[in-house]
Formats: sequence, C-alpha cells, structure tokens
Amino acid sequence: MITFSLLKVLFPPHALYTMCIQIDELTWYQPSTMDQSIPQPSTPPRFVSPNLRAQAHRAKDLTRSQRIRARTLRFDAGWKLDSIAKHLHFTTSQVETAIYKRATPIKRPGRPLTLSDSQVDQIISFISQSRQNRRMTHLELATTIHPFCDWNVSAGVITHTLALRGYGRHIAIGAPGLSNDSKIKRLKFAEEHKDWTIEQWFSILWSDETWVNGFHRKIWVTRKAGEEHEDTCLFSKQQRRRGWMFWGSFSGTKKGPCVFWEKDWKSIDSERYCTHILPLVKRYVTLHPNLLFMQDNAPAHRSKYTTNWLKEHSIRFIVWPSNSPDLNPIEIVWNWMKDWIQETYGIELDSVES
Repeated sequence: MITFSLLKVLFPPHALYTMCIQIDELTWYQPSTMDQSIPQPSTPPRFVSPNLRAQAHRAKDLTRSQRIRARTLRFDAGWKLDSIAKHLHFTTSQVETAIYKRATPIKRPGRPLTLSDSQVDQIISFISQSRQNRRMTHLELATTIHPFCDWNVSAGVITHTLALRGYGRHIAIGAPGLSNDSKIKRLKFAEEHKDWTIEQWFSILWSDETWVNGFHRKIWVTRKAGEEHEDTCLFSKQQRRRGWMFWGSFSGTKKGPCVFWEKDWKSIDSERYCTHILPLVKRYVTLHPNLLFMQDNAPAHRSKYTTNWLKEHSIRFIVWPSNSPDLNPIEIVWNWMKDWIQETYGIELDSVES
C-alpha cells in the first residue's frame, strides 16, 4: 500500500500531477481511496496496433517523467510489462529500459555540430582553391587559417561536417603536368582501348622502373568521390637523382622478369637498356608469344635505337601515351612492394617513381 504523503516525498509536484492525469484508470491518488489497496484494472485500455503514439516514441528515448510512470505502475501497482506498454502507449523495450535502468535518461555523448551551412561552404571553397589548401590537415584549418581559427571549433568538428558533405582525406594521385598534346594522345588511347576485355589486358607485359630514395612519402588531400583527378588533388612527380633503381614486369597475375640496376652500369641510356633489360624481355616473350610489351616514354625507351632493337628481335610492343604513369597498373605494385619493405624491415621508401 502506498500513501499520498509518501508520493509527495518520492516525487516532485509536477511529476506527481503528470502521473495523476495520465493514469486516469487508477484510483490510488484520490484522497478517498489512498488507504485502500491499489486495484488491477478490470478492463485494460483498448490497444490499437500499430499505434501512432508508439511509433512516435519508438525512435526516441523516454523522458524522466515517462520512465517514472512506468516504474510506478510496475513496482507500486504490480502491473505486468505488456499492460504497462499498452496503457502508456510505449513499446515493451521502452518499458523494460525504464524499469531496469535509471529513471533519469543519460545525456547522449558528443558535442553538437557548431558549423552552419554557410561556414561549411566557406571551408569547401577554401580547400578547393589550390593543391596547398587540399593538403592542409583539418587541425591546420581549425587552428591556423582565418576565419576558421576564429570560430573556436575543433578539427573533429570540421572532419565530421565535411564528411556529411562527402569529403574525406585520401592519398593524392601522382601525375606529371600534361600538355594539350599529351591530353589529346591520352584521350585517343582511352577511346581505342575502352572496349578491351580482361583477357586482352592480361596479354600485356607491363614494365617500369622505380627509384628508391630513403622514404615512402604519401601525400594526403581533402576531397570527395569523383575529384581524384582534379588538378588540385594531384601532385607532380619529379625525377630524383640519387637512389637505386629496380626494373620489373608482370602480365595478368604472373610476375615477369625483374632486375636491379647495378651501380657500375651507370646511368640508363638506350644502349645499356638494350644490353641489360631487353634481353630478359626477349627470353620471356619467347616463352609467352601472345604477350604485348609495354614500356613508358622514358628517353631510353622511345629512342630509335631501342625501337629498332625491339623490331629486330620480333618483340611486339604497344604505343604508350606520354606522361601517363597513372595508366600503368605496375605503379600500384610499386606501392605494395615499398609498403611491404617498410613494414617488414622498417625502411621508409620514396614513392616518387621515374
């Protein structure tokens, strides 16, 4: 049995008033019956499913007063969970949470967004202006760039709000500067090969040299999907003088011939290229006559001396557009190889390939 004076001690007046209004089937709060046993309702309130109020509450937590009403019906009136859910138009899960957890809901963690749409537009406009801006970290944007540093927001807020617009941090794609003539040749190459099958691409012996120079650098930029080839999202590759060179090849899913360029061979030119590299290619394509040799347009590759050597030894080759390392899948293999060496031996390698 519960008395009205005890309720006044347990609950504040506004919560007690709310309980009295909502639970109108009970009589325990009336002065004339407060000393009587609390009865079970003989006819539970009619429950219509699906109930609009239950659907409205399902997507949110119950308030403190709603939880107190559910706990009172359970612990003081002895009602079952299903009866409480039907009477208060809550879900059974909400009633269980109200009964077996604290009455006062815990405030959800996390700081609310503090950037307006116009402020987010300013950030996007700024990072899209240049390559330098694309490469700035979100911490740099929040602490060093005006007016963003005056907004008193954290780097996490900028990261989250940009993510809502589809922006994230990605590794920049390396591409040299392209002249108009190079762009025309690249487009022509793409149109001529756009309908190639996987089997046709597997028939190419991809080759390239890579220079290793002490560290494997990756440039990160802020962009969204579809912007990876925007000029501000790229970085220009430059040939490095010092380091060691590795030449490799593959076709389909098989590794082709590979070789380290020895220091005593000196710099690579057409004659040395035909002496140390192309004989390996010749032996390999003899065993696999269906292969088409691919090499880029480095001076030693495109020279007349090299071209004549290939023709004399019946090595079929594909005409490759200039300044197009991004079209060669072996570039991905170089990154895999350097990442593996760095992780295995603790050596950081240069990601800039010639």
